[in-house]
This record gives sequence, C-alpha cells and structure tokens, in this order.
Amino acid sequence: MRALVGDAICGETMSRDIGGGQVGFVLDMLALNGDALGCATNGDAVMLQVLRGSDVLGQVPLIWRNDQIRQVWPSGTRAVNNTIFLPLVTR
Repeated sequence: MRALVGDAICGETMSRDIGGGQVGFVLDMLALNGDALGCATNGDAVMLQVLRGSDVLGQVPLIWRNDQIRQVWPSGTRAVNNTIFLPLVTR
C-alpha cells in the first residue's frame, strides 16, 4: 500500500490478513511541512495505491482528513465512528 500526493510518497505500509477472509492495513500519512515536503494538508487529494512489488494493482482517490479514521473500499472511503484510546503518559 502506498499513499501519494502528486508525485510525493507520503505513506507506505503492508496489508495483513485480519481474519474472516478480510485484509486490512494501517497507513500513517506524513503531513506537509511537519514531516515531508509535498505531503498532505486537510482537503488535499490523495491517491491510495494497492501494490504487488512495484506493480499497481488498483488505486482509490480520497481526500486527506486529519480528524478521523476512515475505512477504504474500492469505491472510496467512509468515516469510522470509533473511540480512539491513546496511551496514558505520566511522570
């Protein structure tokens, strides 16, 4: 899996068997100015590519959003209304 903004590669990951005949992935995207030049800010167009080696098997266009987790389907994306529990950090 790879996420592109224009020609900039802003995220890469591997898909995994998550059981029940489904494949899933987690993709951390780099942000413009924070991590990499040319990467996304809210509202930018991103192309998510499914790869086998260097061959592109398929791609899904989506709009970058900083504020939610989304499920990606061949026809596009949809928001996931899940609670996110971050680790507790204390001194």
